[in-house]
Amino acid sequence: MAFKQLGSLAMATTAWETLYTCPSGKTVIVSRISMLNNNASLPCDMLLLAGAGLIAVYYVSGASNTPAYGGEMKLDGGIILNAGESIYTYCTVAGGTAIAWGDEITASSTLKQLGAVGITQNSWTTVYQCPTGKTTYVSKIILNNGYFGTGQTAEATMYLAHIPSGQSVATKYYIVSQQKVMRNGGRIEIGGGIVLSAGDILSAYSTQTSGNCVAWGDEQTAGTAKMLNAIDITSGAWTEVYTVPASKQTIVSKMIMINNNASYARMYAEHIPSGQSSADKYFITSFQHVLQNGGYRELTGGICLATGDKVRVFSYSADGTCIMWGDEINV
Repeated sequence: MAFKQLGSLAMATTAWETLYTCPSGKTVIVSRISMLNNNASLPCDMLLLAGAGLIAVYYVSGASNTPAYGGEMKLDGGIILNAGESIYTYCTVAGGTAIAWGDEITASSTLKQLGAVGITQNSWTTVYQCPTGKTTYVSKIILNNGYFGTGQTAEATMYLAHIPSGQSVATKYYIVSQQKVMRNGGRIEIGGGIVLSAGDILSAYSTQTSGNCVAWGDEQTAGTAKMLNAIDITSGAWTEVYTVPASKQTIVSKMIMINNNASYARMYAEHIPSGQSSADKYFITSFQHVLQNGGYRELTGGICLATGDKVRVFSYSADGTCIMWGDEINV
């Protein structure tokens, strides 16, 4: 392992520059990228690409309107580069700087950019499909609405779904739902915890042109981690998401509850130990948590379930969904 500053730049004005290129024989796990606008008076657009060349589908941040005097555009963790892939930067005013950090390791055949696509307007577009005999652990997904210079001037409604092998797009498989993303480079970031099994698909949707989606992760030999379940929540009633099978214990990597209703909804979740009944002390999200249309509540890592334990969710409105990933291991 070699943790270090990967590169730094005093950025030129209106010119693409290379902040860092992954060397031959190496794989880099980027821990943070920070771009600062140090101009005393002018806001600026700051752009960032990560991939094998200056190609639009590799945008990880489009035209971010960064304030003057220390405004920052940053990305934390999850981006992976292999030999010859680069981080590229662009700034529209003088005084911009960029710096990146990460872990430069011996080349890995499993850590990679999983997919990078331009999203077809008003159509579900496949970003990545997990190959036969593999389990894929996603480290980061980024959805962008347009990018600098495309003329995209409209807000987009964007979606992302994890579609299990052999299934079709359905609301219960949404990871992102009805998110309003600002024009010219507004973005959504989803961190680690999503796990795909062989044949599973990540698919993205946008109501506007010029959207793109990029995903990174670790493609391993098939294991026990997986999507544990995805459900439509029954309005006004506790709905079971998952029960740990006999002789198993489960480590939850991510859980997302989404309100797909046009109105707001109060949604919450509980972890009930085996043999116990529902009680406030078992809540893992507050019953006062209100989600607007397309709003979501995300829990990443740290929840551990023993044999027979249950996770249940509740919504006061119709059209709520819950999706959950984790690793089922032998006791």
